[in-house]
Amino acid sequence: MGVLGAVYWLRYGLMKMDYTMIAVNVFAATLMGLYLIFYYFMTDRKLWISIEVCAVIFLISLMFLLVQVYGHDIFHPLGFTCMTFNILNFGAPLAGLKVVLRQRSCETLPLPMCIANLLVSSQWALYGLLVSDVYIITPNAIGMLLAMIQIALFLIFPMKQGRLSPIQRCFNPSCCAAAAPSSISDENEKLKEPYTVQEKNSLLSSNKESVHIAVIDEMKPKKSWVNDAINKNELVTEKLGNNESRPFNADKAFYGAGKPGE
Repeated sequence: MGVLGAVYWLRYGLMKMDYTMIAVNVFAATLMGLYLIFYYFMTDRKLWISIEVCAVIFLISLMFLLVQVYGHDIFHPLGFTCMTFNILNFGAPLAGLKVVLRQRSCETLPLPMCIANLLVSSQWALYGLLVSDVYIITPNAIGMLLAMIQIALFLIFPMKQGRLSPIQRCFNPSCCAAAAPSSISDENEKLKEPYTVQEKNSLLSSNKESVHIAVIDEMKPKKSWVNDAINKNELVTEKLGNNESRPFNADKAFYGAGKPGE
């Protein structure tokens, strides 16, 4: 569309002998042609791009042929065609208007292009007034209106979903004020709870195991050297007067001497 519109406007400027329009559209046609060549070599859809390029070449050739045949009589039809291309170019970003209204966000709209369209259309509309050319005034006035509608959408809807639009920020400051304390309270809650739920559960389970082991250890009987000797069935012999051996007597071993009367 850019190459087609620039070449048509260039031929319109040549028929009108408007050197300002000629210079601008020579530069625009060259720039758009370089962009198209770069896009053709970088894209994977070369077949579809080739079809579009052939269609553009056909329309440009048809325009030059008609100008050659009819001469200056085709001036007004050519101006009307250029005006149509210009309006379509300005309204191209509005192709995603349905998505903007459905998502209630301006993610699909290019803000720099909308601002550039507003500046360019306003300058060309002013130039059309200076040269009194209706084919320049009409499309650029419509372009100004479309660009202002597009920029107004950025004021009504946020740039991304989940955020506040500029109008909501201006007329609803309580939302921003309420959002700040909530974030601070969330940070305080995080500081109060340094451990996650899984970490707390693991700590509780480990504490329970340690307490259980400690209780079992306390319930176990205290071992002494007497209990060790009995459990291992060790027999200690002591020499009596008749050289008889008998099992170890725990009472004697404990008290160190026999009971009175033995």
